Amino acid sequence: MEFLIFNVSFIFLVILYFYLGQVKKTSVMLLLGVIVIFFSPIWYMNFGGEKYKAYSLDSYHVTIFIAIFSILLIAIYIICHLFFSRNFLKVRACVVNYRRVLNVYLTLYSLLLLYIIYYSGHWPLLNAFSGNIVDRPDVVKSVFKGYFLFSVIVNVVMPSLCLLYLDKNNIHWFKKITLLVSLIFLLLVGGNKGVFMYFIIFCIIFLWRDFKIMHYLFVAILGIFVYALIRLPYLKDGVNFGYLFESIIERVLITQGMSIPNVIEFSKINNVYEMSSNELKYRLFEFVYGYSPGSMPIYYTAEIYVRHGILVLCLIGIIISLFLSFSFSYLERKDNIGVNWVIFMSLYVLVMSGVATSSLYIYVFSLLWVFVLFLLSNFKFNFN
Repeated sequence: MEFLIFNVSFIFLVILYFYLGQVKKTSVMLLLGVIVIFFSPIWYMNFGGEKYKAYSLDSYHVTIFIAIFSILLIAIYIICHLFFSRNFLKVRACVVNYRRVLNVYLTLYSLLLLYIIYYSGHWPLLNAFSGNIVDRPDVVKSVFKGYFLFSVIVNVVMPSLCLLYLDKNNIHWFKKITLLVSLIFLLLVGGNKGVFMYFIIFCIIFLWRDFKIMHYLFVAILGIFVYALIRLPYLKDGVNFGYLFESIIERVLITQGMSIPNVIEFSKINNVYEMSSNELKYRLFEFVYGYSPGSMPIYYTAEIYVRHGILVLCLIGIIISLFLSFSFSYLERKDNIGVNWVIFMSLYVLVMSGVATSSLYIYVFSLLWVFVLFLLSNFKFNFN
């Protein structure tokens, strides 16, 4: 019965997104999160999927409950987002100082490139070309100093600057491709493919307005190539396209959400309340996979539930939905593609990283960076 209720809730949410015109808004990240974290994993579990199974039937039922409640919170978010946005004045034209944007991008890129060169022997993407297996720097942090700041700048700042400049009319195609390739290199050098994938999705929704079927085909081929390149050291028998396709589907649609029933099961035998968010993710990875190092992402509603229970989840979940819908609706109405990326990325962090201390740092940094983007756009704040 709960599986049926979940599916009805999901269909209702999809209809709500289309009816309220939220499919081409930054809040679509939450819908993508529901598909990746809840919908496909729950269907996988319901039909007897055995991979990543370190949980009991009871934990599976609790997962469905959390999924239904999470869908309710997203519905609250998008309804309030629409209500608040109608009460904020939309800026018709965003006057961007494109030369300044490009100069900031190139200056930061030079500094980031120096950081990459300094640790040149430890980057997964660079080692993939020689067939060496290197752990991601966000998993093994002892080698890199200041990697957290590097990753925030790469994932939040650089895409927002690049998008802001690419949104300019009459840019030569060679300059567009050069900027995109330079940014893609930054996004992939650490071996994390998630932000790259969602950056492409963001571009399809917000930047590439005349996207055709051939473009989708090119993006699909590019995604497979990037995935194959990073996975190349693990493919002992050479490139197998059947394996690559299956692996991509599994990692995108199943792996992320399997942390939820497992963290519920894990919390039954461990005191998760005393663990930091990062420690919980590392311990959970070891619990599921049987080895370390590694980390499993935990959706924020699941983490709140296993730490504090249902009543606190209801309270905090509603507060988060109301706060984010108010603040993001104001920022999104300002018609700035760079700011929209920051909002989109903040929702991505909420979906994939949850309520970790590092996530809070990213939110604070993102808020400060929004002010910088508005300065680059000669923007004046008002709440009309």
